Amino acid sequence: MPRNKTNEGPIVIRRAAPADAEALRRLEASYSNSPWSKTAFVNDLENPRGASFVALDASGGPCAFIIGVVILDELHVHNLGTMATLRKRGIATRLLESSITQALNEGAVQAFLEVRSKNFAAIRLYEKSGFVSQLIRKKYYADDEDDALVMTKTIAPDVRKRSSTEALFSTRK
Repeated sequence: MPRNKTNEGPIVIRRAAPADAEALRRLEASYSNSPWSKTAFVNDLENPRGASFVALDASGGPCAFIIGVVILDELHVHNLGTMATLRKRGIATRLLESSITQALNEGAVQAFLEVRSKNFAAIRLYEKSGFVSQLIRKKYYADDEDDALVMTKTIAPDVRKRSSTEALFSTRK
């Protein structure tokens, strides 16, 4: 079977920018029944506390992306997608790691995301990355009424808790 050129060569990951919005919209539209609008991508990509990255194939075109935003001390993963022909190559894992690293640099201690309950491949990816299901949002997705699993991961110790505990014990000398 002939291989698509995008299946060959190195994958480069870089920070995503608002200028990537249309290309990411087209990429998501290639595999999703309910892709984001260009405006939705731009809104998150313009966030100064963004933790968004794009993976580029050997031709320099986007083949995967993650859209994340740090809100207070939490990383919120809003969207993650990979071109169908490049799945199961570890690209999404690398993007998730990049987003978490950026979020740590922004002071995040926790990561949150929602995933379709029927998206078993994504759920496996998140579980392998240390995310745990916390709750189910019934009929969350309007296009097919699928439920959303809310998943979280602790990405750093919460120093506020540790500091207040240390302060409590240091005053009892």
